[in-house]
Amino acid sequence: MTGFTPRSIGNPLATVAAWVFASVVLLSFIEHFVHRALMHRRGLPPALYRRFAFLEGYWRAHAVLHHATYYRRFNFEPDPLGREIDMRLGVRTAARLYAGVFPLVLLLWLVEPVGAIVFSVVAFTHMYFWGLVHHEMHVPASGFLQRRAAYRFLARYHFLHHRYPVLNLNVVNPLADRVLGTIARPKPCDVREMLRLGYLRPRHPRTLQRLARHVELLELPARGGRRRKTGAMA
Repeated sequence: MTGFTPRSIGNPLATVAAWVFASVVLLSFIEHFVHRALMHRRGLPPALYRRFAFLEGYWRAHAVLHHATYYRRFNFEPDPLGREIDMRLGVRTAARLYAGVFPLVLLLWLVEPVGAIVFSVVAFTHMYFWGLVHHEMHVPASGFLQRRAAYRFLARYHFLHHRYPVLNLNVVNPLADRVLGTIARPKPCDVREMLRLGYLRPRHPRTLQRLARHVELLELPARGGRRRKTGAMA
């Protein structure tokens, strides 16, 4: 009996879809590793940091400046010097990240060229989307994204990463966090702040009542711009 591989699927569209799925899963784990080992730690051999100075720069930009200096309060950073630090993946950074996984791409090419092509396309799409949503999370500007429930889920997820930097290391696809057990659990103060930021938008008063029992809220923004006292809902 032969094992299942994307190549074993006869339908070309099904083959591409299988490689897309496999690439999305793999990139979640790659993102998790890069975020944890390169951006929050100096997790590579010291010789690499001596040889490639930009590795130290990535760690400093993310762990020291982005997390510990400018975005301790997550969004609306007033300092123009820090507002854009480590927000998007530039072309040079994207090329370096792709170079880091190029041995894997080469291996895929030897096994199945379609897989290498699909993985490369998904990888660059992943990096573009990472920069798009990461920037929007910290410098909100797109009403279209803010209205999307999927975006607000990712924003809540990344908000908790800033509260607990060793957790919620994925930004685009939290699969690796779930598999590896690095999921953050919100505390009442976190729920209160996510409500204030608009990342939690309960649709029913009963849901608000349940939240009010666990979170001390003096007032909560209501739909339509008015503010209501949570005590009136108890």
